[in-house]
Amino acid sequence: MNTSPSTDDAEDYIRFVAKNAVPNAITIQEVEKESDKDPELSKVRSCILTDDQWESVDVAYRSVRQELSVLGKLVIRGTRLVIPKILQKKVLNLAHEGHQGIVKTKQRLRSKVWWPNIDKEAEKECRTCHGCQVVQLPSRPEPMVRTRLPESPWEIIACDLLGPINNNIYILAIIDYYSRWIEIDILKSITSSKIVQSLDRMFLTHGLPCELTSDNGPQFVSSEFEEFCEKNGIYHRRITPLWPQANAEIERQMRNLNKVIKISYAQGGNLEEELNKFLTAYRTTPHGTTGKAPDEMLFKRRLRTKIPELVPFDKCDEEVRDRDAVLKQKGKEYADDKKNAKYPDLKVNDKVLLQQRKTCKTTTMYEHDPYEIVDVNGSQVTIKSGEGVCYKRNSSHVRKFEESDLPSGNEHIDESEHFKEPDTNEQVIDKSLVVAEPRRSSRSTKGRAPERLDL
Repeated sequence: MNTSPSTDDAEDYIRFVAKNAVPNAITIQEVEKESDKDPELSKVRSCILTDDQWESVDVAYRSVRQELSVLGKLVIRGTRLVIPKILQKKVLNLAHEGHQGIVKTKQRLRSKVWWPNIDKEAEKECRTCHGCQVVQLPSRPEPMVRTRLPESPWEIIACDLLGPINNNIYILAIIDYYSRWIEIDILKSITSSKIVQSLDRMFLTHGLPCELTSDNGPQFVSSEFEEFCEKNGIYHRRITPLWPQANAEIERQMRNLNKVIKISYAQGGNLEEELNKFLTAYRTTPHGTTGKAPDEMLFKRRLRTKIPELVPFDKCDEEVRDRDAVLKQKGKEYADDKKNAKYPDLKVNDKVLLQQRKTCKTTTMYEHDPYEIVDVNGSQVTIKSGEGVCYKRNSSHVRKFEESDLPSGNEHIDESEHFKEPDTNEQVIDKSLVVAEPRRSSRSTKGRAPERLDL
């Protein structure tokens, strides 16, 4: 064990270590001054000088007692300064000022300073760094939730809009969750009244569904559309904003329709005729999940097509239901494994960061200001901004905000020479106090949510 240095060489060596180990923004005088006032380091100095009463200090000091020495009021471990409690937060900030990761930050600290639990506090500093949190990668999605096959055809349906196509037409598409049967209607206007008229015509053929799923487009959130659903006894389920995966059945078919539309215009064909050809082929082809064609599932018979066939109809609802469940489970396991999905640890009153649209290379992954969770409903969370504006998002669009609980020590240290005061003249943008419902970019812009939240 080293006590007070007994030779000039030892004295010079310790002074050299002390001078070169201190961070630039903290002077040796500051460290020595605070070390003198620190009650714990005062005990440690006494133990080093007297080689006695080690049981009165923290076990972390006792375990490295052979490496400790004293220079004036400074305590040194080997070639590193032992930092007093009041300066530890400041040293952590300095070590992480370049926003390096946990490993690099700890390496930087270990080369100059030490105190008990320095590694744990360095990890905490990195995890709670506000700047690092807003540029982290998006949160992992939750494990996939598969929908159960409805009990009967046309019980649960979903709808969506595609367009504008050549700036003048849109396509309203409907899919039956049971049979996977698709209905489409070509529209020149997508007001709520036009959507209601189109749905009325389809319901005349197939009857009224029990449940209809849609996104949060202005046509589907209007009072006219809600009155239509209520009048017909239809439960209208709206998916989480900016999370089209919640309406995956219809979103997948939009890709097929887009393909047909592009081929039609590329070959100069008639769009309506090409769409009818696609519907005929799709409706009479066995579905990959159920193993049965949509026409057979919906009508309990096969539609006659241009291709001759001799296969009789065979009722096998249970076989279809079992096959549907098995393939859905396989798809869920594959998707969850590929996306490394996990359930997030999000609770009401938690502070979270909200993912934002990337407008340029310097745009951070998350907004700077944290939000507060006010409700958690499955994978959907409702968050509230500091101005009181509420938004509904999927849990993968938010990241839990880690707050530092280490003392800053600013009450004892004048840092005016080392740190610039933050600019308080930042512009504050007033927001509406209405829950934002994002829209598709291809539709009307009335009532659009703030662009920064349209991820």
